[in-house]
Order: sequence, then C-alpha cells, then structure tokens
Amino acid sequence: MHFNIHQRLSLLLILVLFAGCEWDYPLSQPEDAAAEAKLFGAWKLVANYDYSDPTKFTKTTPAAGELTVLKIMKASEENVFIIGFTEFHKPQLPSDASDKRRTQYAWVTNLDNTRYLNVGSSVLEKPVGAEKNRAYTVVKYELIEDKLVMHTLNRNARVRISSFLGDFYDADTLFQQLTSGEKGDWQMALEFARMQ
Repeated sequence: MHFNIHQRLSLLLILVLFAGCEWDYPLSQPEDAAAEAKLFGAWKLVANYDYSDPTKFTKTTPAAGELTVLKIMKASEENVFIIGFTEFHKPQLPSDASDKRRTQYAWVTNLDNTRYLNVGSSVLEKPVGAEKNRAYTVVKYELIEDKLVMHTLNRNARVRISSFLGDFYDADTLFQQLTSGEKGDWQMALEFARMQ
C-alpha cells in the first residue's frame, strides 16, 4: 500500500509520538525528569525518514501547502510536558475522530548527554510511570539550536529487544536494553525546525 506524503507523516507521527503502545515503562519516572525548557514551543516538521526498504532509506519533505506542527508546552508538574501535533493542511471536523485527545504527557531522561523523550499515554491525570501496562514510547532526540531531530529504534532492534524482554519484564531491564544496545539501533525518524 502506498501513502502520499501527508498520510505517511500522519501515520509516522502517530506511531512515533502518540500511539503509546511500545513499552510497559518509561526510561525514568516523571519526578526524575531532566529539565529541558528549550523544547517548549512550536516545531515545524521539515523531513521524515522511511525505512520500509531494508536496503536504503527515503527522506521526504512536506510538499508546498503541507504543514505539520508539533507543539510542546509545560504541564503543571515540574519538567513534564504536554505534546501534540496539528496538520494544518488536513482539516478535521470534531465528528471525524473517535479519539478526541491528540495530546500526551512527555518528559526527558538524560543519560550521559544522550537525551530521550518518554511519551506517556493520553490520560487526564499525571502519569506516574511505575505501573506496568501503561504504554510508553521512547524517542531519542537531539536539540541543536533551532533544530530538533528525533530517532526511533529500527525494526531489528525492536524485535531483538522485545524477544529478549518477553511478556514480563521490569523497568530496569527495559532501561538497560534501550540504552546499551548495538550500534545503529537508533535511526533518524523526524526533523523539525523551530517556528518563530
């Protein structure tokens, strides 16, 4: 099945940031989150990377008239964010979606100057991070001046880590697997530019 650019971007953004169906635990608890005020604001999507062909990747940029914005704002809790995205080229009526929540909680884990964004589920209360069966997505990122680059685990790494963990694992084992994997486990997924 082939998707046009904005369909692929929508699917990728939802999968990477908002699906929240990857891991049972975050890398760190929200109360231990690293401060990262430079993430606050609006970020324009400028490129995404498609790895569906195992022999090469495809970098795609939005076409003229396509605008996807990632908004990151401070939540009421210390160092916890609320993130969400809007596709301005793709209007949506309120009745078009069964899930009206398009935002999620997120916080940063900083490990030896490598930063990870823990994206929690879309719940009304603050995520506590310690309970199993709450779904989390972990994204590695780089913030260089007005450029934000997000990396996701490649397919092989996901399969390897999931196989190693099995159905029952604890937060410490997940942390070890996500932060000390093989070279090349993390691949560039999305690039954003800060909107002025």
